[in-house]
Amino acid sequence: AAVSARNDNVTVVIAYAAVLAAAALFTVALRVCAPDRLRGLGIYDEPQRADLLPTATFR
Repeated sequence: AAVSARNDNVTVVIAYAAVLAAAALFTVALRVCAPDRLRGLGIYDEPQRADLLPTATFR
């Protein structure tokens, strides 16, 4: 976004800022409306053999 601003392409910078603001608002909305869902993000989950597709390739 910073490189685009130097080239007088303000549209890219505005779009970048809009996406950033939307993501921040979505995170705040999740914190208020569904805190359990937000708390579950980033938890390490190791796949188990039963999680794989039941084909001969994965068994």
